[in-house]
Amino acid sequence: MLTIEENMARRKKEDQINEFSLKDRTANMKICVDYVFEYSNQYLDITKMDEQTVLNDERLFKSG
Repeated sequence: MLTIEENMARRKKEDQINEFSLKDRTANMKICVDYVFEYSNQYLDITKMDEQTVLNDERLFKSG
């Protein structure tokens, strides 16, 4: 699985986004925000993250 940084770099390269273009700045920001949402929806399993949070909370409670 790619990290979010790796995914952003790959997508910007694929879509030929010039992040330094002042003319396209607003459109590029929207595209990049869409990348983040897409990444979180496709790659991150919220259920697993919630389970891990519960496990971490239990460990902290037991050790405290």
